[in-house]
Amino acid sequence: MGRSILRCACVCALGVVGLVGCQEVVVTAPLTFSIGDWDPAAGTGEVLDGVRVCELGTGNCEVTDANGRTTLDLPADQETSYTLDREGYASYLESTVVPAGGSMATRFMATGQYIADMHKLVNSPYPMEGTGAIHVGLSPDLAGVTFTLLNGAGKAYYLDEERNFRLDLTGTTSTGGGGFTEVSPGEYQIEIGGTAVNCQPSGVGWAGDSTNTVRVLVREGYRSRAALLCF
Repeated sequence: MGRSILRCACVCALGVVGLVGCQEVVVTAPLTFSIGDWDPAAGTGEVLDGVRVCELGTGNCEVTDANGRTTLDLPADQETSYTLDREGYASYLESTVVPAGGSMATRFMATGQYIADMHKLVNSPYPMEGTGAIHVGLSPDLAGVTFTLLNGAGKAYYLDEERNFRLDLTGTTSTGGGGFTEVSPGEYQIEIGGTAVNCQPSGVGWAGDSTNTVRVLVREGYRSRAALLCF
């Protein structure tokens, strides 16, 4: 989560340093969201109003309007996270770094029923019970990519050609996605292997300790997302 930036004012007089004031100032930047419904067949859908977007662990929240848009001020140039919640839809947790000049974020949310159906395919409970989940997406979609949870345990799945969760696949298909269910809350690092090279977080997920790694936070009941751009 983001760390506050402190700025202190000091007055020096007659050789004596007097601290007359130290006010905490959080330097923020706007992250403007455009959020829509995710259609499993088309990949996109109608805009979603009423999505509550909140900085993780704070009361800093905004709600999307009739056009599926809202803007949330988040700590600038530092690791921060936010949640996306709407009745009838899966809840999402995303980690990011917002540049000082602000940024745009286009997001899509799947219905809770769809995620429940996917969890059933891999024999994982939904709603999640004391755990969260991680989904990893690639750009471009690459087949033969592997995801390894380096510092934790979870049930690994990959998406088949119809975007269904599968436990029997050993890497991504042409849909280029996969992840983990039944992951305990915490911070995790994921290694991207197989056919992928030079993968870097792209707006969602924090840089890992080495090339082809990404870090994410997991919280109970949330689907954490990571997006990677591979060259």
